[in-house]
Amino acid sequence: MEKLIVTSAPFDKKPRSLISMQSDMLVALALVVIAAVMLYSWNAVLLILVSVVTCVMSEMLFNLIARKPIITDFSSVITGIVLALLLPAGAPLFIPVIGGLFAIFFTKMFFGGLGKNVVNPAGAGYALVIVIFSAMLSTAFIQPIYVFFLGLPLETLRVGSTNGLMLLGLFLGAYTGGIGVTCTLMAIGGALYLCIRRTINLTVPLITLFVFSFIVLVAQGLSILPYQLCASGVIFVVFFMAGDPSTSPITWGGKISYGFILGGLMAWFRLAGIMGEAGLVFALILANLIVPLLDRIFSRRPRQKLVEVKA
Repeated sequence: MEKLIVTSAPFDKKPRSLISMQSDMLVALALVVIAAVMLYSWNAVLLILVSVVTCVMSEMLFNLIARKPIITDFSSVITGIVLALLLPAGAPLFIPVIGGLFAIFFTKMFFGGLGKNVVNPAGAGYALVIVIFSAMLSTAFIQPIYVFFLGLPLETLRVGSTNGLMLLGLFLGAYTGGIGVTCTLMAIGGALYLCIRRTINLTVPLITLFVFSFIVLVAQGLSILPYQLCASGVIFVVFFMAGDPSTSPITWGGKISYGFILGGLMAWFRLAGIMGEAGLVFALILANLIVPLLDRIFSRRPRQKLVEVKA
């Protein structure tokens, strides 16, 4: 008699374990963490530690209450790191606690755990604290140890100016912003590692980046485009968050459409100055919400359902 096993995302056609893929993500994130610590010293260390511990303990507590295996993968660690890297260095330590609790309890575990969450958990946790503590976090940006530009570059770029900005400074992350999203150099390094290891599917990130770049090019010109690509987390969000298989379509048509929609939303939020530094993450969350619809349009199979037949 045949046995049907129904599993949920993330799916992978390559013979690699989930732990192996998550280990690759941790290695890639380690490069960004190194940059964050170099730029913000102990502020970055404390934010990352508190965020990771909160996310791991939240998942363990939920599984303990639900009488499930306490912890079986590194997903909560990854969520904690990504959440912390989005935050400004001067954020109070209760911020990653609240964000981490919401990310794990209400965004991930409430919907059934890994692969069943509708939106990116780290992004959802970040969005929550931005909305609730917007006034506090808007004044929590502090200058990095190595600084090329005083202030937030997006305010200058939004009006189509590069006055006072240095492209090298943006590329190295030597300006005020989230502790881990400013250093484009390390984000590119981590993204290249994920590509070499074939840990992420490049369809969504590349289409998203192309659409974002095209819209910025048309709206602001070629001279502004490199600055926009290096400023405030474009590469980080595209490769470390948008490529999340759990919140991306599983069909090729869905992936392509999702990339166009996400790239358009990111460009709109950035050019219009919507939500400031957090605009890219809010654009990602909005795009996440339409993923089930895209999969329904481009496939007759239910989203996050894969049937394996074992004799």
